[in-house]
Amino acid sequence: FEWTFAEGTAPVRNFSVVTQGVDLPPGAGEGHVPPLSTADARVNRTLLVFSTDRSVHLFELESTLRAAGVASNITLTSGAPSHFFTAPQGGRVTAVALLAERFRRVLADEYEPTAEAFEQTDYVAPSPLLWLTVGLAPLLEPAASAEAADGGGASLISLSLDEFALAPFAPASAPSAGAAANDPAAREVLAGSPAPGWRACSQLEWYDWRAAAPGCRPRMHVEQPIDRGVARDIQPTWRGQPSSAVAPPTASLRVPPEARCAGELARCETAGTPRARCRAFWACLAARMQANVCSWLAEPATATALQAFYYHVLFLQLSVPHSLTDRVYVVGVQQRFTTAHGAVVRGMYHAEFVGSLNSVFASDNSLHLFGAVKRKRFDIEATARYAEICSALQHRPDDPFLKPYAEQCARTGVRGPPSPNDFVWYVSSCSPGTFCPNFQSVEVAPLRLDGKYTTRSFELRECERGYFCKFGSRIACPIGYTCPELGMTRPDRCAANAHFDTTCYYEALAGAPGLTEPLPCNNGSACLVPYYPGIPSSPGFAINPADRMDFDACPLGRYCPLGRDTGMSNATLACPSYFFCPSSAVMEPTQCNFTAAAATYCPAGSYEQRLCAAGNYCSRPNETAPCSRRQYCPSGSVKEEPCPAGFYCPSPAERLQCPRGYYCMTGSVVPRPCSVLTHCAAGSASPTNTASGAVG
Repeated sequence: FEWTFAEGTAPVRNFSVVTQGVDLPPGAGEGHVPPLSTADARVNRTLLVFSTDRSVHLFELESTLRAAGVASNITLTSGAPSHFFTAPQGGRVTAVALLAERFRRVLADEYEPTAEAFEQTDYVAPSPLLWLTVGLAPLLEPAASAEAADGGGASLISLSLDEFALAPFAPASAPSAGAAANDPAAREVLAGSPAPGWRACSQLEWYDWRAAAPGCRPRMHVEQPIDRGVARDIQPTWRGQPSSAVAPPTASLRVPPEARCAGELARCETAGTPRARCRAFWACLAARMQANVCSWLAEPATATALQAFYYHVLFLQLSVPHSLTDRVYVVGVQQRFTTAHGAVVRGMYHAEFVGSLNSVFASDNSLHLFGAVKRKRFDIEATARYAEICSALQHRPDDPFLKPYAEQCARTGVRGPPSPNDFVWYVSSCSPGTFCPNFQSVEVAPLRLDGKYTTRSFELRECERGYFCKFGSRIACPIGYTCPELGMTRPDRCAANAHFDTTCYYEALAGAPGLTEPLPCNNGSACLVPYYPGIPSSPGFAINPADRMDFDACPLGRYCPLGRDTGMSNATLACPSYFFCPSSAVMEPTQCNFTAAAATYCPAGSYEQRLCAAGNYCSRPNETAPCSRRQYCPSGSVKEEPCPAGFYCPSPAERLQCPRGYYCMTGSVVPRPCSVLTHCAAGSASPTNTASGAVG
C-alpha cells in the first residue's frame, strides 16, 4: 500500500501500530455502572501511525477479506483527513508514540443524555482517550546554531486526542458540522455546508460534536524540555497493578434503588410522556450514575491503587551528539480518573549508556530496559588490552611492567575480551535487593525489616555505612551506588560526573562494605558512567587529566601501553632504561641485547636499540662515558682500550694506520717520524735500524 503525504517526497521516519478498544458494552440494567476498564471492549480498531520530519499522520486499518483471506483495502478513519500534527516553524519531528488510556473518562456535565444515549453509557466515554506524544528538535540546517548541533532545544509534547474517546466518530447527521467533525484537527472542511458559526479548530483543539453546544474544545497538552539529547524513539508501556496488591473495591458500582429518579419518572407518566422520551428522568439517572462513578473513584482504597499503580511509562531513546554516552529518558503519564480532562506528565529519571544506542527494548511492565549499543574503537581496543594485561598478570604477577595494573585488575576482576554481551546493557527500575522476575505483570517481593539486619534470630542491628538492608539481610552497596548513611534501606544512585573523573564502579570482596562515596577515576582513564569501569586511554595514547575526552598521541620513546595521562612525569611516560620501545603502543618494551662484544646503549626514552657511540664506552646499557685521550673506543665498546701499536688515534673515536716514514707506539695520538739511518714501513710500531747497509 502507498500513501502520499502533503510533504510530497518526505520520507517516513516513524511507524507504529496501536490497538484501541471501542464501543464498550453498556451495563446490565439501568442501575449498574459498566466497568471503566477497556479490557471488555467489544470492538478493537487498529490505528497506523506514520510520521515525517514535519508531520504526524493516523490511519485506521479497515480490511475487506478476499476468498484467500488477504486484506484488500486500507482506508482512513471514517474518511477523515490523516494529518494530526505539524511541527512548529523551525522544528522537526524526531519520534512519535500513540498510547490509549486503560480507563474510560467520566464525561463532563455539558453532555445532555437521552434514552438512546444512556443505553450507550453516556455518563462515561464509550472509548478510551488517546494520547499523541511527539519528540521535537530544531531543524538542522547549514547555519544551525551550536545549541541545535549539540542536541539542545529538544522537547517532548503530549496531546490528547479527545475525539477518539467519542468513537464512533460523528455521523453525517451530527449537530453543527456533521461529517466535517471527523477531521481530527478540523483544518479541512469536507464537502457540504457547515452550520453557521463553524470555524476550523487549531492544532491544539478538537471538534466536540456531542456536547449540548458543539464546537472547538482545547486539547490537553503538556510540553517539557529535554535537557540533553534528541528523542530518536519513544516506547510506551503500562505499569499496572502488582500481582500481590489488593484490587480496588467494586461493591459500590451499583446505584441503590432509592436513587433511581422515581420522582422525575412519575411526573413524566402523569403528563403522559413515554418513559423513553422522559428527558428529565434520563438526565437525572445519568447524573446519579456519573456521581456514583466519581464517588467510587474517590474512595481511598480505589484512589490509592489507581494513583500508585495505574499509569503509562514512556521510554525516550535520546541521541546525544558529540558524546560517548547516550541516554534513555523515562516519563510517566497518568490520567486524572475523576474528570473528563486532565493528566499528569512527569519526567522520572535518566538512564545513561556507554556507547551510542542502536535500539532499546522496554518490557511490557516497564520494569526492565535493554539497550543495544555501538562502541567506539578506542573503547574496544582498551578493553581488549585490559583483558590481555589482567590475564598475563595471573601467570606473571611479578612482571615489572604489568604490576602497576595488578590492583586495578584485582578490584574490577579479570574480564574477557570484548564479546556480544559488551554491546547490550540492562537497566531495571526494581530497587537493589528486590525480586522482579516477570517481564509482563508487575511482581515485586515484599520488603521487611528495612534498614536493619539480623546476625542471629534474636539480634537486630542497624545497617552500617557501605551497606543497605532489605529482608533483614545486609547487602554491600552495589556497583554504581553509594551508601553513606547508617540504616539505609536502599543505596543512593551515583550521579553522572560531567568531568568523568569519579566512579562508583567498585565490587566489594565477600564480607566487605561497598562505597560510601565515589572513588577518583584511575589515572589515564575516563569514567563515562558511574556503574562501569573507567575506560583507559587506548594503546599509544595519553589522556589529558584536565579534559578526559582529550587524547594525545604518545611520541616515539614513550611507553603508553594503556591508561596513560599527560600529567604523568616524563620519567614515568618514557620507555624505561635497559629497554627500547619500537612503538609507543607496545604492551611490553624490548630488552637491549648487551654483550661484552657489542655494548648497546638504551637510556630511558629509547625507541630503538643502538650500539654505544664511538668515542664512548658503556659499562651498562643505560650508562655512557667519553673515552680518555690516547684511548680507542669504537662503537659498541664496553670499556676503554689504548690506541694499538702501529696506529694513531687523533680522537678516541678514530684509529688510523701509521703512515710510511713514521712509527706509532701504543697510545699514539700522532705518528712520529723515523730518524736518519732508520726505516719505517706503513703500520710500524717502532723504527728499523738501517746502519749496516742500504735499504731499498
